[in-house]
Amino acid sequence: MRFLLITSCLALAAGACTSTVESNNGRKPSGPASTSPTASSGMGGTGNVGTGATTSTGATTGTGATTGSGGVPPIGTPVTLVDAFKCDSAAAAEPTPPRRLWRVTPSEYANTVAAALNGRPSANAAVPPVAGFVNPLVSPGSARYTTESGVVSVSGPEFSGTFTSSAELADQMVAKAKNGTCWATDSAGAKFATCVGTLVQDKGSILFRRPLAADEVTHYVDQANQVLAELGPDGALSVAFQSLLLAPQFVFKPEIGAATATPSVYRLTPFEVASMLSYAVTSAPADADLWAAATQGALSSADQIKTQVTRLMAGPQASSARNFVTEYFKLRTIRGVAKAADMVLAGESPVCHYNKERAIAGAEALVGDIYNSNSTSGFISTLFTTNVAYADCATEKLWGLSGTPQNDAAPPTRMTAPVGERAGFLTNPALMGGLAARDVTKPIKRGLFMNMDVLCTALTQVVPDGVPPLGDISALTMREALAAHAAPNASCKVCHDMLDPAGLAFEKYDDIGTYRTMDKGKPIDAAGTLRDVGLADLDVDGQKLSFTDAVDLSNKLASTGRVEQCVMLNGFRYFLGRREVKYDQCSLKQAQDAYKPAGSYVDFVATLASSDSFLNRSF
Repeated sequence: MRFLLITSCLALAAGACTSTVESNNGRKPSGPASTSPTASSGMGGTGNVGTGATTSTGATTGTGATTGSGGVPPIGTPVTLVDAFKCDSAAAAEPTPPRRLWRVTPSEYANTVAAALNGRPSANAAVPPVAGFVNPLVSPGSARYTTESGVVSVSGPEFSGTFTSSAELADQMVAKAKNGTCWATDSAGAKFATCVGTLVQDKGSILFRRPLAADEVTHYVDQANQVLAELGPDGALSVAFQSLLLAPQFVFKPEIGAATATPSVYRLTPFEVASMLSYAVTSAPADADLWAAATQGALSSADQIKTQVTRLMAGPQASSARNFVTEYFKLRTIRGVAKAADMVLAGESPVCHYNKERAIAGAEALVGDIYNSNSTSGFISTLFTTNVAYADCATEKLWGLSGTPQNDAAPPTRMTAPVGERAGFLTNPALMGGLAARDVTKPIKRGLFMNMDVLCTALTQVVPDGVPPLGDISALTMREALAAHAAPNASCKVCHDMLDPAGLAFEKYDDIGTYRTMDKGKPIDAAGTLRDVGLADLDVDGQKLSFTDAVDLSNKLASTGRVEQCVMLNGFRYFLGRREVKYDQCSLKQAQDAYKPAGSYVDFVATLASSDSFLNRSF
């Protein structure tokens, strides 16, 4: 059975019940390696992967895709949070999820073309970016995570962009090949075809994430030979390189696998494992060590895989492992929210003026700090409790701090937030600003995030009836305005009872995340109680949690198993590109067991990456 979308409570985030309260160089490669403007996977078994909204009949968060959390719907038997980490015989008997054909993400695309241009990265080295590169791919706005496997097509504008950029990149690759490769001596004459084949295999293995077959190499060599007389050696090689860059084998990541002893179950091949691991942790193609391991067949055991993941996560190249935190806490969402404070008015100095990008930079600096200091101990708890702040002259006032270098070029400074004002990312200005409007807070939006993404709470389906306008609420605090709105409207009150307490806990943070204590000249009341949240490790009946404000709430939630599991479910969705199903229960339980002794994010990811869910596929 497939669970569908909940619409009503989620519609509150868009204002359904609260609108009155919250305000080329001309070359064209030929042959089968080129893509079309609307290339799509067409892969069997992925027909129910998508991002569109539908209606629902009371689904539980952690089962079907939702507007609030986005995401690819599950392929298999949905599972609730309560059961997701239970490994039993029923889970073991579930059919293996099918093969998929993923499109590379924008960051994977950029890092892979950079590796093709500069060469496969050495062990534990990050891929240097390509100067002036304009990424032609974009992430779908409906996706909760950029890594979702439901993205299975290239749009017309994206294809146009890839065609243009591939021509430019191909020319750069030819120029690079003139130093240190056969092209320096063998670009003309009898050795031309042999050298082209060598270079195609070298670059193609990076782009295709596997060694090219002999007939594939021949295909690209033939392309170069066909235009040699017209374009000369360099132009001919560039055509071959451009064809590689436009090939669907690059733009899409296939899961083919090899047959196992279990009928209809296939295990990812060593090169597929290397690709999955590398993109999951580094958002880039396999480095020299991981490629060597795949070539030697040294990625077949769980221990071999865990060793590689641990190595990758310890290095500077682990950008995707860090990016999970950024995307989980929606630290870049603020880019899409207009802010009155982001406008420099006439007569104002732009130096040290509030800037959304600076707020994001500070938040991502904190992500890096926690990753470097806590990736092997107390990771999830620290995400919710740290009082470390990264501020600069454009954001220090948001934090109630001072003393940062007074120039816009200075990187964020590591500081300590004022006592009692901040606790982890739930109170970070980037998240608070992203979950607000232009110049007003949106407690419903904040409450929805808390319920959907932090607590993985079930939402009740409600269809709101016609809601009359409130009238003048300019003198009311947000708490008062929401109460005045919800009380006479029973159809809205059901959702408000669930969303308001969690959202109003963050009223001490304004529309850009500045800490405050007053609203409309009145002291802010940020206290409340979360009900029916199943926090058994905090409350005797596991049904309620009272708090004084967001700092108190975040510190209390940090120690709960429910929040730990919800973060892990989101980690599963990010690294596997899909939502969890019953088949995944044992994989999730093993990953949780690996995390628990020390609170190690590294152990969680390494165990997840060596699990059946990560490695097994079916037709």
